[in-house]
Amino acid sequence: MITLPIQITKKGLALVSQTVDWRLITNLTICFIALFLCDRFGQAKDMVLKTSEYYTQLTSTISPAAQKKWEQEIKSAESQQLEHPHAMDIIGTQQIPIIAESGSNPNSPTGVAS
Repeated sequence: MITLPIQITKKGLALVSQTVDWRLITNLTICFIALFLCDRFGQAKDMVLKTSEYYTQLTSTISPAAQKKWEQEIKSAESQQLEHPHAMDIIGTQQIPIIAESGSNPNSPTGVAS
């Protein structure tokens, strides 16, 4: 227990000490943190359901052989990522220059008329 002095202005100034129960403050803080974490857990649980649905939709559009190859590439990349960070680039990204032609089509994904 800690006592803090407080001034009261009834019938002059009197110095009174008030006991602050730090256990109450600590318990309130713990309750606030627990509520916050419970809320975050609920959000995470909802996100797991959403991502599972997205994954199911994605995998239903490709062949089982392509899915198996894809998953093997991901597992291989993840197992090598600490020693070889470039292994995570399983798509092999490349920059392709886009040259605008006079007959460009703004509705085309490349901006070039077909």
